[in-house]
Amino acid sequence: MRVLNFGWVGVDLFFVLSGYLIAGQLFAAVAGGREVSLSAFYIRRFLRTLPNYYVVLAVYGLLPMLLSAIPATPLGKYTIFAQNFGVPAVFSPSWSLCVEEQFYLLFPIVVVLLTRSRWAGLGVSIAAGILIVEIAIRSSIWLTWRPDLLPSTQAVDVYMGHLYFPTYCRLDGITLGIGIAALGCGMGQGKLAASAMESIGRNPNSTNQLFVPMIIGLAFVESLTLYSLVISFILQGKI
Repeated sequence: MRVLNFGWVGVDLFFVLSGYLIAGQLFAAVAGGREVSLSAFYIRRFLRTLPNYYVVLAVYGLLPMLLSAIPATPLGKYTIFAQNFGVPAVFSPSWSLCVEEQFYLLFPIVVVLLTRSRWAGLGVSIAAGILIVEIAIRSSIWLTWRPDLLPSTQAVDVYMGHLYFPTYCRLDGITLGIGIAALGCGMGQGKLAASAMESIGRNPNSTNQLFVPMIIGLAFVESLTLYSLVISFILQGKI
């Protein structure tokens, strides 16, 4: 019986945790009546990752120059955190950092826009829409490429490059973490969970208590369905 590698579980949990921590910070700030400073957030988050990342990237760029036996690899995508759209030629673990940096860049803007929105259901609609669209994207990619029908080496490249690494296939875990943060923020501030998600704590009298649990449930079902499918193919020896 073949030994299964369940390392991907840790990666998924990492994205859930990241969504929870980042969203929790932003939700708590707005729920406490404090303005979200995009500049302060970006400086704080990027200083934690960018210096070390670009040092490592510089090493990858300099090694081919110092050791002529190593072929040079174009690093343009790496400078803007876009190497996860495909299979990275080098420094492959950096794909998860791409997802993180893209999340850091866009999510605070979404939070600021939601706090200025007058539509109470906008936040929940966006979160639910992301999960539904991701289900459709993953399903269409799988049915288009059918990695279970490809030779093993090609199947791995197709699966990793189209279903595992790209950000648009990693939003379920992050969204789940955001939903949990909204739920926790609502409880901690004496506000409803959906209020924290939709208007980020500004509308404690909202009657949409079930929206955030619905998002969490939808994310769980989506992830469970996808990974159950993948595991079933692994057990059958197809990938």
